[in-house]
Amino acid sequence: MSNGVGYRLTKLTYEQTDIGQKKYWNSILSSPRGNSAIDNQGHLAGPFDLFLRSPKTGTVVTAVGEHLRFGTNLSQYVLELAIVIVAAHWGSKFEWAWHAPLALKAGVEPHILQSLKSRKIPDFGSDVTGATIFEVVSAMLKTGTCGEDTYTRAVTLLGDSNLVDLTAVAGYYTQLAFAMGIFRLELSHSDEKNELMHLNP
Repeated sequence: MSNGVGYRLTKLTYEQTDIGQKKYWNSILSSPRGNSAIDNQGHLAGPFDLFLRSPKTGTVVTAVGEHLRFGTNLSQYVLELAIVIVAAHWGSKFEWAWHAPLALKAGVEPHILQSLKSRKIPDFGSDVTGATIFEVVSAMLKTGTCGEDTYTRAVTLLGDSNLVDLTAVAGYYTQLAFAMGIFRLELSHSDEKNELMHLNP
């Protein structure tokens, strides 16, 4: 997604922000993400920094993300697998680095992550859940919909409500990937090295 030029914005410190931006910053710190949303230099990490430029939009978008990560009935396995599928599809380095370790913790096998990162179709073996999530999320990302057979498998597995939430997860993380892609928000070399270490435990 990125051409490697680097972040198009200058990261803001808390002291540089106005009242509306400080309100957004404080809302991030008081959310379930907490201090994990602060980078080593004391800035908001990842997309949270770029949303400081439009804090009202950032507040709404971030609230949606908080609900999708912490407020649905999707299992952690389904949630994190869907996120890394989106991250790999769009080549979103931040999404991948943040969520690949969470996917591992949720039970996604390392070889599945390696296949996704290499843009290969993973071999889920007897894991019907993983195969179905990959099939439906990949179809959404490529065409915006899915075929009848894929839909039937997905709705049988998840039910109507969870399938709605899964579409929202794919859409939300696509939106983040677009925002970070437009502003060329990338990882440092050391972050990428640490990410690769996570995939080879």
